[in-house]
Amino acid sequence: MEAARLLLNIKLSIYATLVLVLLQPNGVIAAEEEKQAKLKEVFVHVLQFEENGQPEKIIEILQPVAADYPNDAYIPFWLFDSYTALGRFEQAEQWLAKAIERSEKLDDSMWAIFYLLSGNAEALYAVLEDYRSREKDYSAGVYTQLGITASASGKYETAKFFFDNSKALTDDPFLNLHYAHTLRKLGHKKQAATIIQQREKEMRKLLAEDPEDQHANFVMAELSALAGDGESAAAYLRKAIGVRQPYFVYWSISDASLGDSLWAQVRQQPAMQKFLEEKHQQMLSSRASLSTD
Repeated sequence: MEAARLLLNIKLSIYATLVLVLLQPNGVIAAEEEKQAKLKEVFVHVLQFEENGQPEKIIEILQPVAADYPNDAYIPFWLFDSYTALGRFEQAEQWLAKAIERSEKLDDSMWAIFYLLSGNAEALYAVLEDYRSREKDYSAGVYTQLGITASASGKYETAKFFFDNSKALTDDPFLNLHYAHTLRKLGHKKQAATIIQQREKEMRKLLAEDPEDQHANFVMAELSALAGDGESAAAYLRKAIGVRQPYFVYWSISDASLGDSLWAQVRQQPAMQKFLEEKHQQMLSSRASLSTD
Protein backbone atom coordinates (compact mmCIF):
# COMPACT_ATOMS: atom_id res chain seq x y z
CA MET A 1 0.00 0.00 0.00
CA GLU A 2 1.93 2.96 -1.35
CA ALA A 3 0.17 5.69 0.64
CA ALA A 4 0.76 3.89 3.93
CA ARG A 5 4.42 3.44 3.03
CA LEU A 6 4.65 7.13 2.09
CA LEU A 7 3.31 8.16 5.50
CA LEU A 8 5.74 5.76 7.17
CA ASN A 9 8.66 7.25 5.24
CA ILE A 10 7.63 10.77 6.29
CA LYS A 11 7.40 9.66 9.91
CA LEU A 12 10.82 8.00 9.74
CA SER A 13 12.29 11.19 8.31
CA ILE A 14 10.82 13.21 11.16
CA TYR A 15 12.01 10.53 13.63
CA ALA A 16 15.55 11.02 12.37
CA THR A 17 15.32 14.79 12.84
CA LEU A 18 13.81 14.36 16.29
CA VAL A 19 16.53 11.98 17.42
CA LEU A 20 19.21 14.45 16.33
CA VAL A 21 17.48 17.26 18.20
CA LEU A 22 17.04 15.14 21.30
CA LEU A 23 20.73 14.29 21.34
CA GLN A 24 21.97 17.85 20.89
CA PRO A 25 21.97 20.03 24.04
CA ASN A 26 21.82 23.24 21.98
CA GLY A 27 18.95 22.20 19.70
CA VAL A 28 16.47 24.76 18.42
CA ILE A 29 13.15 23.23 19.50
CA ALA A 30 12.60 26.11 21.95
CA ALA A 31 14.37 29.36 22.73
CA GLU A 32 14.48 28.96 26.49
CA GLU A 33 16.65 26.18 27.87
CA GLU A 34 14.06 25.06 30.40
CA LYS A 35 11.33 24.73 27.76
CA GLN A 36 13.77 22.95 25.49
CA ALA A 37 14.62 20.38 28.15
CA LYS A 38 10.94 19.83 28.89
CA LEU A 39 10.09 19.20 25.25
CA LYS A 40 13.03 16.83 24.83
CA GLU A 41 11.71 14.78 27.73
CA VAL A 42 8.20 14.79 26.28
CA PHE A 43 9.38 13.50 22.92
CA VAL A 44 11.34 10.67 24.49
CA HIS A 45 7.96 9.41 25.71
CA VAL A 46 6.28 10.17 22.38
CA LEU A 47 8.73 7.93 20.54
CA GLN A 48 8.12 5.15 23.06
CA PHE A 49 4.34 5.43 22.70
CA GLU A 50 4.68 5.41 18.91
CA GLU A 51 6.80 2.27 19.07
CA ASN A 52 4.16 0.60 21.25
CA GLY A 53 1.27 1.72 19.06
CA GLN A 54 -0.42 3.94 21.69
CA PRO A 55 -1.75 7.05 19.91
CA GLU A 56 -4.03 7.91 22.85
CA LYS A 57 -0.96 8.28 25.06
CA ILE A 58 0.68 10.58 22.52
CA ILE A 59 -2.40 12.82 22.53
CA GLU A 60 -2.50 12.86 26.33
CA ILE A 61 1.11 13.95 26.62
CA LEU A 62 1.31 16.38 23.68
CA GLN A 63 -1.98 18.25 23.64
CA PRO A 64 -1.52 19.88 27.08
CA VAL A 65 1.82 21.38 26.02
CA ALA A 66 0.92 22.35 22.44
CA ALA A 67 0.05 25.94 23.30
CA ASP A 68 3.47 26.43 24.90
CA TYR A 69 5.22 25.81 21.56
CA PRO A 70 3.26 27.79 18.93
CA ASN A 71 5.96 27.44 16.26
CA ASP A 72 6.79 23.77 16.74
CA ALA A 73 5.84 21.43 13.88
CA TYR A 74 6.49 18.10 15.56
CA ILE A 75 3.68 18.46 18.10
CA PRO A 76 0.88 19.07 15.55
CA PHE A 77 2.25 16.36 13.26
CA TRP A 78 2.03 13.71 15.96
CA LEU A 79 -1.36 14.96 17.10
CA PHE A 80 -2.56 14.73 13.48
CA ASP A 81 -1.19 11.20 13.19
CA SER A 82 -2.63 10.10 16.53
CA TYR A 83 -6.10 11.55 15.99
CA THR A 84 -6.17 9.97 12.53
CA ALA A 85 -5.23 6.65 14.12
CA LEU A 86 -8.30 6.87 16.35
CA GLY A 87 -10.63 7.87 13.54
CA ARG A 88 -11.12 11.37 14.90
CA PHE A 89 -10.69 13.04 11.54
CA GLU A 90 -12.02 16.49 12.45
CA GLN A 91 -9.33 16.99 15.09
CA ALA A 92 -6.73 15.37 12.81
CA GLU A 93 -7.49 17.85 10.03
CA GLN A 94 -6.97 20.82 12.34
CA TRP A 95 -3.59 19.58 13.55
CA LEU A 96 -2.45 18.68 10.04
CA ALA A 97 -3.08 22.26 8.88
CA LYS A 98 -0.85 23.54 11.70
CA ALA A 99 1.88 20.99 10.98
CA ILE A 100 2.03 21.86 7.27
CA GLU A 101 2.07 25.58 8.06
CA ARG A 102 5.02 25.21 10.42
CA SER A 103 7.29 22.73 8.65
CA GLU A 104 9.14 22.69 5.35
CA LYS A 105 9.38 18.90 5.70
CA LEU A 106 5.64 18.58 5.10
CA ASP A 107 3.83 19.77 2.00
CA ASP A 108 0.30 19.63 0.64
CA SER A 109 0.73 16.01 -0.41
CA MET A 110 0.01 15.26 3.26
CA TRP A 111 -3.57 16.30 2.56
CA ALA A 112 -3.70 13.49 0.01
CA ILE A 113 -2.69 10.96 2.64
CA PHE A 114 -5.25 12.38 5.06
CA TYR A 115 -8.07 12.23 2.51
CA LEU A 116 -7.13 8.66 1.64
CA LEU A 117 -7.30 7.55 5.25
CA SER A 118 -10.41 9.58 6.10
CA GLY A 119 -12.30 8.33 3.07
CA ASN A 120 -12.74 11.43 0.91
CA ALA A 121 -11.95 10.14 -2.59
CA GLU A 122 -12.99 13.26 -4.49
CA ALA A 123 -10.97 15.59 -2.25
CA LEU A 124 -8.03 13.21 -2.52
CA TYR A 125 -8.09 13.26 -6.30
CA ALA A 126 -8.55 17.04 -6.41
CA VAL A 127 -5.69 17.85 -4.04
CA LEU A 128 -3.25 15.63 -5.92
CA GLU A 129 -4.18 17.15 -9.27
CA ASP A 130 -3.82 20.63 -7.79
CA TYR A 131 -0.50 19.73 -6.19
CA ARG A 132 0.86 18.36 -9.45
CA SER A 133 -0.15 21.38 -11.55
CA ARG A 134 0.71 24.05 -8.98
CA GLU A 135 4.11 22.66 -8.06
CA LYS A 136 4.90 21.55 -11.59
CA ASP A 137 5.89 18.26 -10.01
CA TYR A 138 5.94 15.56 -12.63
CA SER A 139 7.89 13.10 -10.53
CA ALA A 140 7.23 9.37 -10.65
CA GLY A 141 6.03 9.48 -7.05
CA VAL A 142 3.32 12.06 -7.71
CA TYR A 143 2.17 10.27 -10.86
CA THR A 144 1.95 7.04 -8.86
CA GLN A 145 -0.11 8.68 -6.11
CA LEU A 146 -2.44 10.15 -8.73
CA GLY A 147 -2.80 6.68 -10.24
CA ILE A 148 -3.64 5.10 -6.89
CA THR A 149 -6.20 7.81 -6.22
CA ALA A 150 -7.83 7.47 -9.62
CA SER A 151 -7.96 3.70 -9.21
CA ALA A 152 -9.55 4.04 -5.76
CA SER A 153 -12.17 6.31 -7.34
CA GLY A 154 -12.89 3.74 -10.07
CA LYS A 155 -11.35 5.94 -12.79
CA TYR A 156 -9.25 3.17 -14.31
CA GLU A 157 -8.44 4.78 -17.66
CA THR A 158 -7.19 7.88 -15.83
CA ALA A 159 -5.29 5.69 -13.39
CA LYS A 160 -3.53 3.90 -16.24
CA PHE A 161 -2.53 7.23 -17.76
CA PHE A 162 -0.85 8.32 -14.53
CA PHE A 163 0.77 4.93 -13.90
CA ASP A 164 2.12 4.83 -17.46
CA ASN A 165 3.67 8.27 -16.93
CA SER A 166 5.25 7.12 -13.68
CA LYS A 167 6.55 3.99 -15.36
CA ALA A 168 8.17 6.06 -18.13
CA LEU A 169 10.25 7.98 -15.59
CA THR A 170 12.10 5.02 -14.15
CA ASP A 171 14.51 2.47 -15.56
CA ASP A 172 13.49 -0.08 -12.93
CA PRO A 173 10.65 -2.55 -13.52
CA PHE A 174 7.36 -0.87 -12.57
CA LEU A 175 5.92 -3.50 -10.26
CA ASN A 176 3.25 -1.41 -8.56
CA LEU A 177 0.38 -3.67 -7.54
CA HIS A 178 -2.19 -0.88 -7.90
CA TYR A 179 -1.05 -0.68 -11.52
CA ALA A 180 -1.59 -4.41 -11.89
CA HIS A 181 -5.07 -4.06 -10.36
CA THR A 182 -5.90 -1.24 -12.79
CA LEU A 183 -4.67 -3.25 -15.77
CA ARG A 184 -6.87 -6.15 -14.69
CA LYS A 185 -9.90 -3.90 -14.51
CA LEU A 186 -9.18 -2.68 -18.04
CA GLY A 187 -8.80 -6.23 -19.36
CA HIS A 188 -4.99 -6.29 -19.67
CA LYS A 189 -4.78 -9.51 -17.69
CA LYS A 190 -1.53 -10.86 -19.14
CA GLN A 191 0.38 -7.66 -18.39
CA ALA A 192 -1.10 -7.56 -14.90
CA ALA A 193 -0.11 -11.18 -14.28
CA THR A 194 3.49 -10.46 -15.29
CA ILE A 195 3.74 -7.62 -12.76
CA ILE A 196 2.22 -9.76 -10.02
CA GLN A 197 4.52 -12.71 -10.73
CA GLN A 198 7.65 -10.54 -10.72
CA ARG A 199 6.60 -8.82 -7.50
CA GLU A 200 5.92 -12.14 -5.79
CA LYS A 201 9.30 -13.48 -6.88
CA GLU A 202 11.02 -10.47 -5.29
CA MET A 203 9.11 -10.84 -2.02
CA ARG A 204 9.71 -14.59 -1.72
CA LYS A 205 13.42 -13.94 -2.15
CA LEU A 206 13.31 -11.43 0.72
CA LEU A 207 11.36 -13.85 2.91
CA ALA A 208 13.86 -16.62 2.20
CA GLU A 209 16.52 -14.33 3.67
CA ASP A 210 14.36 -13.07 6.54
CA PRO A 211 10.94 -14.71 7.18
CA GLU A 212 10.02 -11.84 9.54
CA ASP A 213 10.63 -9.07 7.00
CA GLN A 214 7.66 -6.74 7.60
CA HIS A 215 7.66 -5.16 4.17
CA ALA A 216 7.80 -8.50 2.36
CA ASN A 217 5.04 -9.96 4.52
CA PHE A 218 2.84 -6.95 3.87
CA VAL A 219 3.34 -7.14 0.10
CA MET A 220 2.63 -10.88 0.22
CA ALA A 221 -0.63 -9.99 1.98
CA GLU A 222 -1.44 -7.64 -0.89
CA LEU A 223 -0.59 -10.36 -3.41
CA SER A 224 -2.83 -12.82 -1.56
CA ALA A 225 -5.62 -10.25 -1.61
CA LEU A 226 -5.28 -9.82 -5.37
CA ALA A 227 -5.47 -13.61 -5.69
CA GLY A 228 -8.70 -13.61 -3.67
CA ASP A 229 -7.15 -15.57 -0.79
CA GLY A 230 -8.34 -13.84 2.37
CA GLU A 231 -6.96 -16.48 4.71
CA SER A 232 -3.40 -16.08 3.44
CA ALA A 233 -3.79 -12.30 3.30
CA ALA A 234 -4.78 -12.21 6.97
CA ALA A 235 -1.93 -14.54 7.93
CA TYR A 236 0.66 -12.38 6.17
CA LEU A 237 -0.83 -9.24 7.73
CA ARG A 238 -0.45 -10.73 11.19
CA LYS A 239 3.23 -11.34 10.50
CA ALA A 240 3.68 -7.88 9.01
CA ILE A 241 1.93 -6.01 11.81
CA GLY A 242 2.51 -8.17 14.86
CA VAL A 243 1.08 -6.94 18.15
CA ARG A 244 1.78 -3.29 17.32
CA GLN A 245 -1.06 -1.42 15.67
CA PRO A 246 -0.11 0.83 12.75
CA TYR A 247 -3.58 2.33 12.46
CA PHE A 248 -3.04 3.87 9.05
CA VAL A 249 -2.89 0.30 7.74
CA TYR A 250 -6.21 -0.51 9.38
CA TRP A 251 -7.90 2.57 7.96
CA SER A 252 -6.59 1.87 4.47
CA ILE A 253 -7.60 -1.80 4.40
CA SER A 254 -10.94 -1.41 6.14
CA ASP A 255 -13.95 -0.34 4.12
CA ALA A 256 -14.87 1.92 7.05
CA SER A 257 -13.09 4.68 5.15
CA LEU A 258 -12.04 5.03 1.51
CA GLY A 259 -10.27 1.70 1.67
CA ASP A 260 -7.59 0.29 -0.58
CA SER A 261 -8.87 -1.31 -3.79
CA LEU A 262 -6.28 -4.09 -3.62
CA TRP A 263 -8.27 -5.65 -0.77
CA ALA A 264 -11.71 -5.48 -2.39
CA GLN A 265 -11.89 -9.21 -3.16
CA VAL A 266 -11.13 -10.38 0.37
CA ARG A 267 -12.56 -7.77 2.75
CA GLN A 268 -15.68 -9.84 3.39
CA GLN A 269 -13.94 -13.21 3.75
CA PRO A 270 -14.05 -14.68 7.29
CA ALA A 271 -10.30 -14.57 8.00
CA MET A 272 -10.03 -10.95 6.89
CA GLN A 273 -13.20 -9.98 8.75
CA LYS A 274 -11.76 -11.50 11.92
CA PHE A 275 -8.46 -9.68 11.47
CA LEU A 276 -10.16 -6.34 10.77
CA GLU A 277 -12.52 -6.74 13.70
CA GLU A 278 -9.60 -7.41 16.04
CA LYS A 279 -7.88 -4.25 14.84
CA HIS A 280 -11.15 -2.31 15.02
CA GLN A 281 -11.63 -3.33 18.64
CA GLN A 282 -8.02 -2.42 19.37
CA MET A 283 -8.63 1.02 17.91
CA LEU A 284 -11.87 1.47 19.87
CA SER A 285 -10.09 0.47 23.06
CA SER A 286 -7.42 3.11 22.48
CA ARG A 287 -10.10 5.70 21.73
CA ALA A 288 -12.05 4.80 24.87
CA SER A 289 -8.90 5.01 26.94
CA LEU A 290 -8.36 8.56 25.72
CA SER A 291 -11.96 9.53 26.45
CA THR A 292 -12.13 8.15 29.98
CA ASP A 293 -8.68 8.90 31.41
